Amino acid sequence: MDRKQFIINKKNIGQYLKNQNANLAISEVGRIKEIIKNSGSCFIFKVKIKVNNKRRSVIIKQARDFLKINPSFKLSPKRLEWEYEALKYFALAGNKKVLPEVLWYDDKNYVLALSDVRGDTGKLLKEEIKKGKLHPEIMKDFAELLAEWHLFSYNKNINLSIKSDKRFSKKWPSFLKNESINDFYTIGARKIAVNSIVDELLEESRQSPSAMIWLDPLAKNIFTDKGKFKLIDFETAVNWDIAWDAALFISDWVIELPGANKKTVAEAKKCVSLFLSVYIKKISARLPKTELLAVEKRIYRYLGVFLLHRTNGVDNYKFKKSTYLRIQREALRLLQGLHANDFAKSLITLLSIDNDFIQEEISFKSGKYKLNGILQTPKIKNNKKIPVVIYLHGGTDRGMLGSPAIFEISNILLKQGIAVFRFNFIGTDNSDGLLCDKTWDRFEDNFQQAVNLMKKDSRFSKIGAVGRSFGATVIAANADSQDIEAMVLHNPIFDEWYEFIHLLPEMSKDFMDNPGKKFLILGTEKSEHIKGDYKFNSKIIKQFPMEKWKIMQALPKSNNICVIQAENDPETTPEYAKILYNMARQPKAYHIIKNTTHKFPGKEKEAANITAKWLVACLK
Repeated sequence: MDRKQFIINKKNIGQYLKNQNANLAISEVGRIKEIIKNSGSCFIFKVKIKVNNKRRSVIIKQARDFLKINPSFKLSPKRLEWEYEALKYFALAGNKKVLPEVLWYDDKNYVLALSDVRGDTGKLLKEEIKKGKLHPEIMKDFAELLAEWHLFSYNKNINLSIKSDKRFSKKWPSFLKNESINDFYTIGARKIAVNSIVDELLEESRQSPSAMIWLDPLAKNIFTDKGKFKLIDFETAVNWDIAWDAALFISDWVIELPGANKKTVAEAKKCVSLFLSVYIKKISARLPKTELLAVEKRIYRYLGVFLLHRTNGVDNYKFKKSTYLRIQREALRLLQGLHANDFAKSLITLLSIDNDFIQEEISFKSGKYKLNGILQTPKIKNNKKIPVVIYLHGGTDRGMLGSPAIFEISNILLKQGIAVFRFNFIGTDNSDGLLCDKTWDRFEDNFQQAVNLMKKDSRFSKIGAVGRSFGATVIAANADSQDIEAMVLHNPIFDEWYEFIHLLPEMSKDFMDNPGKKFLILGTEKSEHIKGDYKFNSKIIKQFPMEKWKIMQALPKSNNICVIQAENDPETTPEYAKILYNMARQPKAYHIIKNTTHKFPGKEKEAANITAKWLVACLK
C-alpha cells in the first residue's frame, strides 16, 4: 500500500470531505457515524453533509491493505476500485436506481464516496429477517433484477478491469474464485461432506456458461424501504456460475423453514417459491432447456453448500440443536442433488418437516482401527425399545455419505420410529486405514463390531441391515446371524472377478499374469475421497472365494431378505442378484429397478421406498 495514504477517522473525515470540493461542493459537515456492524472488509462512515443548501447523508468507504475484521489477512486496497467498476457495470446491466450513486473515487487514498441508500427509514434485511419480517413483496422484483444482470453477460466471459493495474485485474478474480468460492463458503460442506462432492460441483460450474454475478447477494447487503429494496457491497463481483447468486440469496429464507413460528415458516415458503418461479421463468427465455435444468440442479446443490456454511462453516448461526441437525441433514441431500427433479416444489417443504430426532457421532474399534459413524434416533417415548438399522456402504464409496439413497431411507425410517446407524468402513473417509487395508475379513469384523455396539445399546430391540455393493455382500455372508432380523441388499457382488474383469480388464489381466503381486492397481488417477493409493490388497481377491462360500452357506438358512438390483448396473448383474434371492428362504423379495445404474441415480426414492417398506414390515 502507498505509505502516503491518508487514513480517515471520525476526527479528520470532516476536513477530508471539505477538500473534495472538486467533486462535490460541501459547505457543511454534520453528524459522523462509523458503521461497525456488518462491515468486515472496509472502514465505513455515514456522514451528514450540506450541499447547495440541501442536507443529505453520504457513505465513505476506505480500504486498507488488510481485512478490517482480521488485520493479519492481507488484501489489496484496490478492491475498492473494483467495487467502483462493478457499480458502473451493474448500473448498465439493470435497474440502476437500486444501487448507490458513486459520488467519487479517490484512487490515491482508496476511498469510495457513495450516496446513502439506506437513508433514515431503510431497514437492513438481515435485521428484518431476525424479527420475522421476511418481505415477500420484494422477491419478484429482485428475482427479475438478478435475472437481468445474469442474462446481460451470460456466456460472454466478461470480466471487470482496472485500466491502471491490469495485474490486479487478473489477480482479484482469481482470489475471489480460490479464496471465497473454493475455500471460504465451502468449509462447512468440506467438514461434514466429502471434498470430492464439493469439488465436482465447482468443476461443473467452471465448465458451464458463466456471467458477471454479484457473489454476495445476502440479506446483510440489502436494505428494504416501503416495498422497495436497495443494494450495497459489490467488491466481490466476478465472472462465475449464475446458480451461485440464486442459491446464496434464497439461503437467508430457506434457513427459516425449520422454525417453530408457523407464520414465519409460511412467509419463508412464499418468499422462496416466488423468487424461484420468477427467476427461472425469466432466464428460461434465454437458456437452452438442458442448460436450464443444469442450472436448477446446481441451485439446489449450492444451497446445500450454503446451509452447511451456516451450520458448520465460518458463518456459524445460532440454532437449536434439533434445528441444526435437520438443516445439516437436508443440506447434504441438497448437495447431492436429491431434490433436483422436484425443483421448487419440494424445496419449500423439505426443511419444515416435523421429524425430530437425536443425532450422535459414534466411534468404535475394529481390530486396531478406529471407525467413525453417525447414529440417528427418533425421540423415544416411555423408554420404549425401538429397532435400529445398520447401513453398510460400498467398497470404494465416499462412505456413509456416498449413497444418496441412504438419506431417503433414513428419512422414512426415522418417521416410522426406527433408528439408523451408518459408519465408514476401514480405509474410508474419517475412519482409520487406507483403501489397500480393505479385506473381506476386516469388512466382516467392521460389521460385527457395529452389530455388537447396537446390541449393547439398551434403547434398541431388533436389528436390521442395509448394504450396497460390497456392503451388501458382507451382509449376505452373515445372513444367518441370529442378531440380524431383516436385510436389504442393494446390487450385491456375487462374483468379484466378473466386476474387476468387466470394469478393469487391463489391470485385472496384469494381476492374473503376476499372481505374486501384493496389490491390484485400480487406476493411475483417483478420486479425492480415496484414502492412499488407488489399489486393493491382493487379499481382497484371494479371500473372495471364501466370502462366496459363506454366502452360499448362510442364505439358505435365512429369511426376511430383500434384494434390490439396478437393471443397467455395469458392476453387478440382475442374474447374480436373482441367484442370491433364490438361495434365501421365505419371506423374501426381489426387485429390479429399471433404467438406472449402480447407485440408483434418478431412482433413489424408488429404491428407498422399497427398502424402508421391507424393513418396517420385518422389524416393527
